[in-house]
Amino acid sequence: MDTNSKTAVFNRIKDYIEKEFDLKTEVNTSDGLTFIRTYPDDIGENNGSFLLELCFIPTEEEDNVEETFFQIYSTIALDLDEANYPKIMNELNDINFNVTIGSYGIFRDQRQLYHKYMYVTTADTEDQLFDELTTAIGWVINCIDDDYDKLMSVLD
Repeated sequence: MDTNSKTAVFNRIKDYIEKEFDLKTEVNTSDGLTFIRTYPDDIGENNGSFLLELCFIPTEEEDNVEETFFQIYSTIALDLDEANYPKIMNELNDINFNVTIGSYGIFRDQRQLYHKYMYVTTADTEDQLFDELTTAIGWVINCIDDDYDKLMSVLD
């Protein structure tokens, strides 16, 4: 999929999140990547929230590659206690064994609990790419919603 088509889909995804999920979004650029940032809320039984960041991952020959790479990255908790890393990692291993999509981990440099999912597609049209990516975004939000309370209990 060429860069112009990805940009069009990116903008449609931003609008979709704002309308379908009633969430505010912002578009940021960092390290050469442009991403959508939003905060899904009402997550888990305690109605928590997390940071959701979405971006296309460029390839060496952007317009000549058949596959499109799309990253869905979520920051679930900040300022983790480094002394608890072994306990947290042990619990995350158990959760990751049963997680339906993506995986959880600790971003040690930033002391963050995250979820990451990389979606790879060979969609031929903008509509197909949009449909696939919005479905994947929904899956990830549902996955984190399902696991949220268990994740928060691991941090206590």
